[in-house]
Amino acid sequence: MAFLCFTGYLYAQDSTTIDRTTDQNILNHLDFGITLGTTGIGIDLASPIGEYAQIRAGFAFMPHFNHTMHFGIQAYDTEKGLLQTKFDKMADLMKSLTGYTVDSQIDMIGQPTFYNFNVLVDVFPFKNKKWHVTGGFYIGPSNIAKAFNTTEDMPTLLAVGMYDHIYDFVTGIDENGDPNYISKPLYGTYYLDPDVGDQLKGIMTGYGRMGIHIGDKTNGTPYMMEPGADGMVKAKVKVNSFKPYIGFGYGNAKSENNKKYNISFDCGIMFWGGTPQIITHDGTNLAELASVKGKVGTYVDIIKVFKVFPVINLKISRRIF
Repeated sequence: MAFLCFTGYLYAQDSTTIDRTTDQNILNHLDFGITLGTTGIGIDLASPIGEYAQIRAGFAFMPHFNHTMHFGIQAYDTEKGLLQTKFDKMADLMKSLTGYTVDSQIDMIGQPTFYNFNVLVDVFPFKNKKWHVTGGFYIGPSNIAKAFNTTEDMPTLLAVGMYDHIYDFVTGIDENGDPNYISKPLYGTYYLDPDVGDQLKGIMTGYGRMGIHIGDKTNGTPYMMEPGADGMVKAKVKVNSFKPYIGFGYGNAKSENNKKYNISFDCGIMFWGGTPQIITHDGTNLAELASVKGKVGTYVDIIKVFKVFPVINLKISRRIF
């Protein structure tokens, strides 16, 4: 028994010289690879499952990097749409109401959160075993990217949120048709003086609400994004967690005298499962808007066109045993 185990060990150590054409070429050696490409940076392990096929399993992730996007704050009315209110007037009013100094624009940081495990099967249709066709799947989180406001813009967003709350309060009416500021407390047990309420209603009705004009809806009205309950604006890109893959590739030993190292490439498509969704913190899908402004609109248009993800990867591998 000890002799057989020792013989098997020597066989494994010498398996780097075994060619894929042997009859016993089933899980008899293992290659470790490092990948770089559109799926990010990754590693994988590959082993033959027959004379003309091998199975691969790996992991790849997209390194985090930040991309800053700029958005302007504008005045609008839910019925009239965008208003031409001068921002400095609204900034002065927000300063007097909230105590915060606000800016006319905010910055959002876009960041990929893309990583996947994969199981792939390569089939070698030709005798030289260099070209291969591949099928399999990638699986990972459904959220592949996110965007969020910068810390520096928190005071502005808090002020906008408080301003809109006061706007809704002073312009709204209760179930009896009376102004809110007369029948209801602004917060807790604090009631606005009716004269103050009248003045604020007149001013704020003329100025309008405040929001970030992201784009326009299919009915022609503007989509105005407002801060959430946490005083932030956020968005995320969602696809299916399970993503089938088909493709092809080519690999060739780096040196005919050294079969341990190999360089190969893969090219194919990963199926998202339809058009990716770009969901904001208020539940709006930007991919369903008629138009989106600025650079974000360009990104949204690209995402809507590519219902699949192109995969182009380069791999350097080494025979382990």
